[in-house]
Amino acid sequence: MKRVLIQRLQKGVANHLGNKIMAALADGSDEQIIRMTNYWERLALVDEHKAGARGLREIIEKGHPIGKWLKRLSAQVNPASRKGFVGNVFINSMFVGEEKRLAFRDREGFRPPDLIVFSVTSRCNLNCRGCWAKEYRGNPDLSWDVIDRTITEAKEKFGLHFFTITGGEPFMRPDMLDLYAKHNDCWFLIYTNGTLITKDVARRLAKLGNTGPMLSVEGMEAETDARRGKGMFKKIERTAKMLRDEGVVVGFSVTATRNNVEVVSSDEFIDTMLDWGALIGWYFQYVPIGDRPDTNLMLTPEQRDYLRRRIDKQRAAKPVFLADFWNDGAAVDGCMAGGKRYLHINNNGDIEPCVFCHFAVDNIYDTTVTEALKSPFFRAIRERIPYDGNMLRCCMLFDRPQVFREHYRRFHPRPTHKGAESLVTDLAEALDRNRDGVAAILDKAWAEGDWQHILSGKIEKEERQRRAAEDRAIAAAAAGSGAGAQAAAG
Repeated sequence: MKRVLIQRLQKGVANHLGNKIMAALADGSDEQIIRMTNYWERLALVDEHKAGARGLREIIEKGHPIGKWLKRLSAQVNPASRKGFVGNVFINSMFVGEEKRLAFRDREGFRPPDLIVFSVTSRCNLNCRGCWAKEYRGNPDLSWDVIDRTITEAKEKFGLHFFTITGGEPFMRPDMLDLYAKHNDCWFLIYTNGTLITKDVARRLAKLGNTGPMLSVEGMEAETDARRGKGMFKKIERTAKMLRDEGVVVGFSVTATRNNVEVVSSDEFIDTMLDWGALIGWYFQYVPIGDRPDTNLMLTPEQRDYLRRRIDKQRAAKPVFLADFWNDGAAVDGCMAGGKRYLHINNNGDIEPCVFCHFAVDNIYDTTVTEALKSPFFRAIRERIPYDGNMLRCCMLFDRPQVFREHYRRFHPRPTHKGAESLVTDLAEALDRNRDGVAAILDKAWAEGDWQHILSGKIEKEERQRRAAEDRAIAAAAAGSGAGAQAAAG
């Protein structure tokens, strides 16, 4: 009875906070947005969220464009999308789910992931060179019932309300719209080429309010059409503006290569995305997996650092939320793989450590995410993070390829498509050269503290350190308990 009362109280607090945030966004004034962070800090259930509220307030007061971004969010999205974004990304994920996350950590000895990525199909209406989804073509789609079951497990077992949907092309599957509707207490970030989003689909997404389509481009028109096909850039632009006009949270995603890195980080490109209505932008770096892997398309170490600095400058100048995969390692405590922060389930059901790490020991058709997280393979991946502490070099595949080779030799995970093992065989020499070049630049940047600005100030940094120490202590206690039980059984 006491637990039920506590849960009702927490839900009431979360609903109150959600209403305050919604009111502040609807108003859109600096005063109301600052007041929103005060409510957030006062009602937050854990220190990490309080620190996040303080950090956000500090940078808004200093004139950071995140304040303008919140005003854009307020003015651009419709009420259903505003409610879905605030209610599911902030309230359900950060407040309602936190008790379950802490209970999971205390029970299992590690924190559950922050998100799950589903590749729901390998089918696609385009044929872009280098796309790793091609390697799964001909395989069936991931079962709707299995996705539904896994989302339910994630919500109930570890309070997860944020999921990423990718492919192939997710909109090849109209049935996914019904899944988004069923799980209206979750938010779904969808990576899409945008070409199958009709006016009717856009209207349904607007009504649902709990999705964020991220439209894939390669730069400006020349770069995008060269890889995706003639006329694709204009078609994606029409889709973006249609979603914007319907009030859907819309964004973009790019893969930075040796040939387009300057374009995708330029003022012209960001301004174009803002004109399209993009509220969010995701930057990935080309990785040599999938269709005809080519290490010559990888960013040079110098380009990797250039991209890092350019995105930093764009964040400080433009009202758009930008995420830079790998270069933002310090913001997420290093590598996210193996369930440390996320995991990937491909269209065959293979549970992979990362969307770029095409190896598995478990399949979702045969087990649950909870059990997969306990596998020795995933545990070993999590326990090695953050390696030597430099979280600018966070990736075990490309920044520290020797680490994954050790995991591969020790646990013998199966490649989930033909040729995946090239990362530990044919490409090993090239990856080692890249590792050494990146280390020469980013080890220096880490030692000089040229990364701390991406955190929300000293308070958040100290809170991250405190939480990491606490997690290590709980993991050690759980390991000791397990060893003791084994000894007793023996």
